[in-house]
Amino acid sequence: PESAQAETAVSLRVQASGAGTGTVHGNRIVCGEDCHETFSQGVSARLTAEADVGSVFERWDGAECSEGQESERCTLQLDDDAFVVALFAQAPPKTLKLTVGKAGDGAGSVSGGGIRCDDRCVRDVTRGASVRLVASAAAGSVFDRWGGGVSCREGQGATTCTVRPKADVVALAFFAQQAAATAGVTVEKRGDGD
Repeated sequence: PESAQAETAVSLRVQASGAGTGTVHGNRIVCGEDCHETFSQGVSARLTAEADVGSVFERWDGAECSEGQESERCTLQLDDDAFVVALFAQAPPKTLKLTVGKAGDGAGSVSGGGIRCDDRCVRDVTRGASVRLVASAAAGSVFDRWGGGVSCREGQGATTCTVRPKADVVALAFFAQQAAATAGVTVEKRGDGD
């Protein structure tokens, strides 16, 4: 008589982790933080990660997914016990802080993008939206450059600065005092005297 071979069972443990939150489901698994299921050896498990509101899915750890580590879907072959971690992160804010100010020994102001600053001001801007700032020097001063960590599309030395913030950013307009014009005095010697 032929003897029946026993089917080998393997274990799949799934965990949701990271600074964000979410769930993992698929193949009899519905998992918030940590769950476990047993399968027949050699089967394919198909998992899907879903981020909660305010979170985003980042990647899978612990197993090679046929769709890639950063895809929300993960299909893996269960030849042995497996431990898979779905990493979630907090979703980036939709609005960012644009801080505008001035620096240097000159005087001036910055305007544009709903901003009018004679000293320092902060405005909420939409992530990735284009904001155009204009530096205007006061009488007796000249615009020097942009600084403070901002990168201007027109270049740091142009009076206009268009930015597309991807994170909170500081835009400082540097003003310098205008050099005073020196009047030339010419002295002529006439006559025979000293």
